[in-house]
Amino acid sequence: MTLKSCINLLPWRERRYARQCYTLYRNIALLLLILLVTWNGYRYFSNRLNGHIQRQQQHLEQLRLNLTNTVREIKQLQKDYKQQEQRLSAQNPHIMEILDLLTHIPLEQGELDLCIVEPLAQQKMKVTLKGWAKSQTEFEQVHHFLKNHAMITDAKLSQFESQQTGELLFDFILTLSPIENSQ
Repeated sequence: MTLKSCINLLPWRERRYARQCYTLYRNIALLLLILLVTWNGYRYFSNRLNGHIQRQQQHLEQLRLNLTNTVREIKQLQKDYKQQEQRLSAQNPHIMEILDLLTHIPLEQGELDLCIVEPLAQQKMKVTLKGWAKSQTEFEQVHHFLKNHAMITDAKLSQFESQQTGELLFDFILTLSPIENSQ
């Protein structure tokens, strides 16, 4: 006895059964294809995201190293500055007052290029300032400040030169009054 004779399916049932099997296989294949595409898409975006995360971590690590090096350099500069400040104040207590004077000179766009401090007799100091100003008004403000400051007994303009760029080069020789010892 054959299998066909046992089942005894009518031809229309056989066609319907074949159609249903075909639809089932097609749906399974379509589902597998969708799963495969979804899985590949997930892996692709996951790999891209992991690569992006790794690049960001490397960038953050580089920034952390740069920050650590910068902090180390700042600490070393602060240490060197304190040592230099102690050396300067030990050599001459008036140096700090001269440096304070220099920070108050009204230069906005110009700058001081050189400052030479020389001791004179009777606790006086000679200071040579070389610098430049961007405008005549700025130079006049500097000159007025130096002429009228209480620490400066004499302010001589030793050189004044106008450049083609509009900058005004100047050299001042300042005589500072003796500073009373506060000790």
